[in-house]
Amino acid sequence: MLHPRHLLGSLLLGLVLGGCATTPGPVGALAPAPHAPPIGTKITGPTPLLGSPAIPPHLAGTPSFTVADAQQYVMTHKLPFGMPDGARPAIARAQFLISRDAAVIIDEPTGFADDHPLCVVELRGNFSVHGPKNYVATFPRAILIFDATTGNLVIGGGMADGPPSGGPTPRG
Repeated sequence: MLHPRHLLGSLLLGLVLGGCATTPGPVGALAPAPHAPPIGTKITGPTPLLGSPAIPPHLAGTPSFTVADAQQYVMTHKLPFGMPDGARPAIARAQFLISRDAAVIIDEPTGFADDHPLCVVELRGNFSVHGPKNYVATFPRAILIFDATTGNLVIGGGMADGPPSGGPTPRG
């Protein structure tokens, strides 16, 4: 059974992996993830997370965007979890890390190779997700993780208040 701390992250990760994620822009409607392999395709190696287009790459190389781009995205787009009307999150940190270090922060594997570059944005606020039978889970922290090569939003979820925020030392 999943620890409640991981409930929202697992639910949202399931949406991303299952082919639904928020689209970029203020509307934030659900849409299928692009480039899903056809049913019956034999997968012979790791399947990279595609996520949902979010931050347009504009730099040559990796990372393909800046930390400021990630911060701006968070402040100007609908987030994949609820907040009170009109509320905006506070950004506790935003930094580029390798997947191994991001996994320490979320206490779960990211689905990427250990050395894959990601952008982690940790938020503070009052975040909620609605589940079956009117269940609402509320979290004081949320995490958004973007692929540093594509700018896609690949992981998002609520976190119980607790350790990370110090986390691993930033790289790059």
